[in-house]
Amino acid sequence: MELSASYLGRLGPESAEALDALQKALRDPAPDVRSQAGVALLLLGKGGRASVVALLQDSDPGVRRSAITALGSSLDVPPDLVPSLIHCLREEVGDAQAYAAHALGRCGEAAADAAPELAEGVLSEDERLAGACLHAIAMIGPKARSAIPSVSRVLSEGTGDHLEAIARTLVRLGPDGVTALVEHLKSDDGRVRAAVARALELPPPDAIPILIELLGSERGDVSAQIACAITRWDETPAAAIPSLLRALDEAEGGEVRAGIILGLPRLGPRAAEAVPRLLEIAGDPAAADRSTALRALSQIAPKHPKAVELALKGIDDPDGWVSQESYTLLGRAGPVIVPTMIQWLREGTTEHRRIAARMLAMIDPLAVEALPTLLKAGSDPSLEVRRNSMEALGKIGPVANEAVPTLVRALSDDDSGVRDAASSALERIDAQALAEALPHRFIPEDIAKRHLDSLLGPLAGNPRAELDLLDVVLGDPDPVVRRAAARTLARRAPGDPDAMAMLVRAAGDDDYRVQQEALPGLGHLGEGAEEAAKVVALALHAEDMQTRYAASWALLRIGVGPDVSVPLLAPLLMDATSSASWPEDAIVELGAPAVPHVLPVLRAAEPNVRLAGIRVLGKIGEEAHDAIPSLCDLLHDPDAQVRVAAIGALVAVGSTSPHALDGLVAAVDDPDGTTRSMAIAALCDLGARRPEAVEALSRVISAGNPGGQDLFRLATLRCRVQDPVVAGSVLDASEDSDPRVRQFFIGWLRDIPAEVADVVPRLLLALKDPDASVRLAAARVFSDRCENAAVAALMEALRDTSAQVRGAVAEALGGLGEQSVDAVPALRDVLLKDSDKDVRRSAFLALRAIVAR
Repeated sequence: MELSASYLGRLGPESAEALDALQKALRDPAPDVRSQAGVALLLLGKGGRASVVALLQDSDPGVRRSAITALGSSLDVPPDLVPSLIHCLREEVGDAQAYAAHALGRCGEAAADAAPELAEGVLSEDERLAGACLHAIAMIGPKARSAIPSVSRVLSEGTGDHLEAIARTLVRLGPDGVTALVEHLKSDDGRVRAAVARALELPPPDAIPILIELLGSERGDVSAQIACAITRWDETPAAAIPSLLRALDEAEGGEVRAGIILGLPRLGPRAAEAVPRLLEIAGDPAAADRSTALRALSQIAPKHPKAVELALKGIDDPDGWVSQESYTLLGRAGPVIVPTMIQWLREGTTEHRRIAARMLAMIDPLAVEALPTLLKAGSDPSLEVRRNSMEALGKIGPVANEAVPTLVRALSDDDSGVRDAASSALERIDAQALAEALPHRFIPEDIAKRHLDSLLGPLAGNPRAELDLLDVVLGDPDPVVRRAAARTLARRAPGDPDAMAMLVRAAGDDDYRVQQEALPGLGHLGEGAEEAAKVVALALHAEDMQTRYAASWALLRIGVGPDVSVPLLAPLLMDATSSASWPEDAIVELGAPAVPHVLPVLRAAEPNVRLAGIRVLGKIGEEAHDAIPSLCDLLHDPDAQVRVAAIGALVAVGSTSPHALDGLVAAVDDPDGTTRSMAIAALCDLGARRPEAVEALSRVISAGNPGGQDLFRLATLRCRVQDPVVAGSVLDASEDSDPRVRQFFIGWLRDIPAEVADVVPRLLLALKDPDASVRLAAARVFSDRCENAAVAALMEALRDTSAQVRGAVAEALGGLGEQSVDAVPALRDVLLKDSDKDVRRSAFLALRAIVAR
């Protein structure tokens, strides 16, 4: 009875018909039954919650604990239970009190009357109860503010590992809680102060006004901590900034001062009032926060003359952080720094010239006044200065046309970064000059390090210049450089005779990597590239496998036809030392014309070679029907792998000739287990498509073959029968005199579509079959097919003598959902009375599925 009550509770709010039985169970003399019935009623929804009050007042403490525990774990606790839960919080002991507190917390503001009891619980020595009460107070919110003294007391004691949670609870209690929390910033305990500071990191909007008010009255590090919290809020009013600056001066800790300073930029334009104070800090050599102030200034006022002046001095500061923040501020200052940067670039140290060139390169557009100095910097001994100067010249734009000679010379610079910057600058100033210069000034190192397309980009729209550059690159002695040219040509050659000729040249390169890049390009040329066939045919015998693969792919696409390509490709299958699939893939694409050339491969001495031929025929599929006799002969091959592969190929070819079926039936007795399994799977696969294979399968099963695991494999294979003739054969086989045959083919009925054949009558008969395994198979099929017409028969089958059958029938009814609603009484009887626990569980799941839908 106890287990049944538990199952009924899990059915959820919709099984109202279970209420009467559970209400009676509440009066059961056994406490365990009353307890489970009460929990079940709680889970059922509103209809059962009215009885929970009685449970909370039950004479048995175990029943009360069960009800409290269930409420404490529930996400939805009705407010009308608050008085009873308050009583439990006062009177119960141990875990029951903690669960009662959890339940009160889930009531939210409706549990405000529980604040005194929860406040008392916060002070308990029982950590679990104290934590549950603290959490409940936080969930209730400002209406539980009467608990502030207790929560504040716990925080002041500084005990436990949850000081931050306690502090955040005070924040949740509204302005009064925030005021109490701020007082703890004066604590002598560093852990308490740290917990308060973390709780104030993200103050809620309603706490900001009280924090601003406290900021005006507090002093010292307390006001600094408050200010640090306020600056994290994006909507702080400008009126608070004077108090923030005062707090900044009074802050004792470096981290707090830094927090206030770094928070000021978040205030946006309102932070302008803080700029004078930040300038003072940044300009004070004795201030520890100079770098922090510079960082804030770089975000608030990077163009302020005084800020720029400080940053120009700070670049050389021995403090690395000050120097770094000065650099950042100058990068945001814009054109105002141009005169100073020109002077640095002309007369400064190496470091100043490097910084000046970088800053000028960051200004876009750049004033033409920097042009003479940048031209001179193009020959600076520092590569960084040269690189940034080239980039800065590009920022000036077309008006800097006198820089073209300097930029063209820079295309031959020793540093690739300088060359890249010069190329980009020329593209912006004079693209035609770049197109004329690049073919004669390319550096092989650039191509070896990166994609050639990045060098060709500036030549877009000038095909002749592109080909000139590619021709030069293709003649480079470095094979890596030639490979880049071949890769690019492979994408650009179609439709261009000059590019195609260059690509043929690359395909005959001495380096196999260059060939690998060029050969796919020849394949893309399609018909009309016959002149490349000779080069491709030679590449078929290259030492490198990838080159041979690329050549085979190209050969199929250059229009030479199968009469030429097949004789060239088929002999490659005879290489017994190669495990590569590239010749197979190429031959498969040729289809039926390749079959006569593959058949000799099946007679090779090496098993690996025979396997390659079998794989090709299997991939060709039904077009390889002329190979069926040869594949059948291989079912007797001495090598087991060859026999397995031959079975797979026969299935792919789709053979149901008597010769092939007899061979597959015989293979079921093969001494090799893999071969047997493959033969079984092949017969199943063919059986779903050919009636002859259905008869062959019946013979195998009736002969007692296969057995053990192989028979299990047969029973679990799903075969989708789509042909009416085949479906008729399957239905006939499902009425065979041998129960093993009936069981097997009953399983196949699950996948026969209704439009192909009506299998329901046969399944209904199978539910009454004298053999239990056949009945079980039928019940499982109904579970998958969800046939509405079977409800009555399935209800009758719930009384089957086999527990497995009853369980499968229950699952089938559950699969029908609400369409099985008539079966609910029968399923309830099974749930309450069946002797088998697995059957009862299946009935429970079925009831839940029916009710849920």
